[in-house]
Amino acid sequence: MAISRKLPSSKNGLLISKEKENKITELINKGGKVSLKNKEVKVIKGVQLRLPQELIIRIDESRSKNYGVSRHSWISQAITEKLKKEET
Repeated sequence: MAISRKLPSSKNGLLISKEKENKITELINKGGKVSLKNKEVKVIKGVQLRLPQELIIRIDESRSKNYGVSRHSWISQAITEKLKKEET
């Protein structure tokens, strides 16, 4: 929650009643929930991957040609491409 000073009860000449101010403050402090409607919930599972050093060097060389994409992203993309090829 951001910390800021309390706004005055009068803004632009309009007075806000204490009751309305309290309701507004209550609503703000209540917060809300993010709707999960129409959103996929992806379960991500970690795996440990051991690769020969020569293969990691080749991956890193390829990554440098692809604008420095992370090793994780590069490997994820490679796996996805391989699975798509197998599906066809």
